Amino acid sequence: MTMDGGEEQDFIEDEKNDTEAEPNMARQFTLRSLLLSKFVLGQTAFNVTASFAGPLLCFALIFGNGGPYAWNSGEVLGPICASPMACSVLALAFAPIGMTDAIGKGWYGPVATTEVQCLARVLPFLGSAPVWRFGVVRHLALGAMLSCVAIPPAICIARYALGPELAAWTQIWFSIIYISILPLIVIPLGLLGFAVKPNLERVETMIGAADDPRPLFQLINRAAASPRC
Repeated sequence: MTMDGGEEQDFIEDEKNDTEAEPNMARQFTLRSLLLSKFVLGQTAFNVTASFAGPLLCFALIFGNGGPYAWNSGEVLGPICASPMACSVLALAFAPIGMTDAIGKGWYGPVATTEVQCLARVLPFLGSAPVWRFGVVRHLALGAMLSCVAIPPAICIARYALGPELAAWTQIWFSIIYISILPLIVIPLGLLGFAVKPNLERVETMIGAADDPRPLFQLINRAAASPRC
């Protein structure tokens, strides 16, 4: 059976359209390739830098002229106890702003649920339960788990290695280093949570609905939508 000239032309055009559409399809990532992707590495580096520079200035103004501080004082325990949850919620709240652009460039993309099945046994927020579709719930769960892991050893270091009293700048540098380490855990795991296929579909829908031809309004709309992704 042969095709006439019109059918053959339509067939060629359909093949051409399919070929042109393929590069625009979201690239499927493995667990390893996602954690080493440009978007994840870039976000991690940015948050580590911000977590170092921002608190350094604030703590220098607040604590620089005081001290010494007891290991169990609010000045020491405050940053230790509050930072894991604060980092998990605040650092990830606005991560979706640039996700759709990163997906378009192949820097980020979906991870199949089968890729994280084993990991979900240890990190439940990577699971398939409907409650984990909401980013804020995942962030709170990550913050709670990180608090259980990070706070006890930090208190032990403050008490037995640096204490029982910490000079002002000892307390400042200890807090800064502690806060700067947290994004190394929070950002890769948080972005992995976003990348699980059903979760990323939610992000693409909500951020896509916030798009606007005016760049400033698009940024504002995406910033408003991001915490709800």
